[in-house]
Amino acid sequence: MLQAIWQEHRPFILRVAAGLAVFLVLMNVAVGFRVEGRRTTERAIDAHAQVDRDLKRLDGKHRQEQRNAGVWEERVDGLRERLGITDALRVEPPQDLAATMIDFPRRFGEIHASFADRAKRSTIGYPEQNDIDFRESKSLDERQWFDRYVQLEIVRRILDAGIEAKIDRFVTIQPEALVVEAISDDPEFSHYRYPVTVELVASYAAALAFLQSFQREGAFLSIELGEMAPESLRGEEGPSPLRVRLTAVGIDLGPAREDGARNRKPRGFGR
Repeated sequence: MLQAIWQEHRPFILRVAAGLAVFLVLMNVAVGFRVEGRRTTERAIDAHAQVDRDLKRLDGKHRQEQRNAGVWEERVDGLRERLGITDALRVEPPQDLAATMIDFPRRFGEIHASFADRAKRSTIGYPEQNDIDFRESKSLDERQWFDRYVQLEIVRRILDAGIEAKIDRFVTIQPEALVVEAISDDPEFSHYRYPVTVELVASYAAALAFLQSFQREGAFLSIELGEMAPESLRGEEGPSPLRVRLTAVGIDLGPAREDGARNRKPRGFGR
């Protein structure tokens, strides 16, 4: 009977058997894909969880870095305000550039005259106003005039320190060219140095007092000591006063100038 059924329906049975075999193979493949898919999903979930943990850790670290950066920025701003020269000018340049040629000599004359009155009472020698050369010129632009006003502030501090320390005399006081130093970590900002060279004669105690007077808030200047030697030999009369040569430097930190050291920073520069 089975033989008769096989003979009669053999093509159909073969097709069914072949279809069943293909189905079993495909089902086995599908089961494999499903298992691998489950494993892939589990790995993806684990990876996502790890990324989420990493992000939370980095976010916390970033927030801490932001807080630290904020604290350091406040400290830098506070230090710059205490030590920087351009935010502490006693004499500001006028708004009108045309008035500067008249305003600057007048302000310098007032500062020098006030110093001269006190110096005479204290018998302190000093250079005449014309001997302190700020290199004034009609060709200076607003930026360059601003640098002269900064140097005028430095000269004022130097003169006041000489009176306070009771030195013997100023030999020379000479404003020098502005020096701009790039900051490698932040090209948008630069370090500005306003040097004024000074030569003076004073006793050791007075010279020391003169140098120390610049190390306080409101009068700070960076001092670069050049030479210090006895002015002459006095023999039995006592120690000779010292002849001191130094550079007093006003410093500041602010936005880089687009066209070099000869350009004045804008008003509010360094803020």
